[in-house]
Amino acid sequence: MLKTKTGKLSLAVLDGASKEKLPCSLHIELSDGSCFKPASREKQELFTEKHVPDLILGEDYNRYLNVGRNKSFDSIHMTKGKAEFIMPTGKAILFIFHGHEYEPIKDEIFIKSGATLHREYKMARIENMAKLGWMNGDMHTHFSRWTPADNHIWMRVMECEDLYAINNMAYKHLGYDES
Repeated sequence: MLKTKTGKLSLAVLDGASKEKLPCSLHIELSDGSCFKPASREKQELFTEKHVPDLILGEDYNRYLNVGRNKSFDSIHMTKGKAEFIMPTGKAILFIFHGHEYEPIKDEIFIKSGATLHREYKMARIENMAKLGWMNGDMHTHFSRWTPADNHIWMRVMECEDLYAINNMAYKHLGYDES
């Protein structure tokens, strides 16, 4: 059996002005054009904001998205500003974004076998709309909220997308009907 060679990507994303960790969303495209999905956790947990990993994977929030039956959203990963994961060796393109007020980042990276690639990114704010009296929001989201303990997913999306308010169009206390 042939094993894929791997290396590690360790990244930090900072606000360019304050140098503080900046929650953001990540997408990684491998050299063959496919989307990189970090390895699943050994045990699928239900997290709370008091107990949530630095990197939330698509599989962690799929149950909250109303994208249709048996659909998956594994291409976007959300972080509090730092992440570390194992990935296949070779070239990849890393996309980092934080709402509409920050310049998105696109970087070509190269992962070497057995090595850790350390990267630090500083995101530049394009405009501070709050200082102009405007607050970022999204008036059309589709998330299930199974219990109040699920608020951590909403909060992470709001942090990563730089949103102050969202209007949820699919507020389902009992979740998606699987029947």
